Amino acid sequence: MAGKKVFIGYGTRYGATEEVANRIAEIIRNANNQVQVENLKKNKNPPSPQDFDGVIIASGIRCSEWTKESNNYINKYKKQLGDQKRIFGLFVCSILAVTNYKEAVNNFLRPNLVKVGIPDDSNHIIYDAFGGVMDFTKTSKIGLFDKKGLQVWAKELKNESEGSFTYEEDGKNDFRNWEKIREYAENFSKMLTENSN
Repeated sequence: MAGKKVFIGYGTRYGATEEVANRIAEIIRNANNQVQVENLKKNKNPPSPQDFDGVIIASGIRCSEWTKESNNYINKYKKQLGDQKRIFGLFVCSILAVTNYKEAVNNFLRPNLVKVGIPDDSNHIIYDAFGGVMDFTKTSKIGLFDKKGLQVWAKELKNESEGSFTYEEDGKNDFRNWEKIREYAENFSKMLTENSN
């Protein structure tokens, strides 16, 4: 059996969300499903959700905003994403998911559930907020201005958390929980199997 067809579309600024999308795709493929992964900024004409049994849309978060391309995909296909004929997944990569998970879910994921009209307790939806990456190395993809702003924010987070939030000032700080990401992908695969539409 060829398994189910899955589309993963993502928006990334510095590569953290891309790495998560590719890891999720690998796990879903290992469950004998076909997976197409697209960077929505590079592919200006991504496929419609109608061609898939499952769709995952993801974004990195910067200044509390989704990437334009991921947001545009959801706006363009909100009717198909919300019709509950396929499994719909959402995820974001954000440092806020590390410091205030509930706020990350409420600010970055729930509004998209409302937009597509799916109740967050539907058996056709899976969503999660994963930590992001703060890369302060000299080889970082983050521009100087953004890096300086991120460093100021990191210091504020450390002070507000009374030291429980820690980071390396000149290092690459990866706050993604890869076990949680694996569980998300496995649960998505299980939902695909159980979905009879």
